[in-house]
Amino acid sequence: MSESPIPSLEDIRSAAAIPVFEVTGDLEWMEGPAIVGANDFDSLTAFAAAVGARVMLVQYDYPDFDDYFIDPDEYPLSELFEEEREDEILDLIDDRNDEFEDFLEKEYEGEPIGCSIYVMYDGTPYGLFVEDAALVEAFGETADEFIIRNYLDEDDEE
Repeated sequence: MSESPIPSLEDIRSAAAIPVFEVTGDLEWMEGPAIVGANDFDSLTAFAAAVGARVMLVQYDYPDFDDYFIDPDEYPLSELFEEEREDEILDLIDDRNDEFEDFLEKEYEGEPIGCSIYVMYDGTPYGLFVEDAALVEAFGETADEFIIRNYLDEDDEE
């Protein structure tokens, strides 16, 4: 993969003037805090100083593989697709799952796809959110997107 826009915890700690702690599950997945200024570290540090923040928090977001692997039992394939196309869809699902497994084994190195860096002020997280759009794109379409695209392709054939 290319150079990630997501900073390491060490980089954040070296740039911050206050202690930095990594947290998990504090913010909704891939939602991020209320954005401060230009969604950059300078805006965050200026805000942190202005409100007298004593610590900075970092939360990394990782992909949910269940969003990408396709479990045919989770979809009413017989209701979505014509009977003669159901076997074709099952083969496409197997191929898609194999391709995704290959991607995980050969290209994905367990890096985060998003990062929130923030301070708490009056019970609200304020900071910045960075997403590695290239990495998210490399994961390809989600299971739902795959099913919808193939369903729409079937509708186009009629």
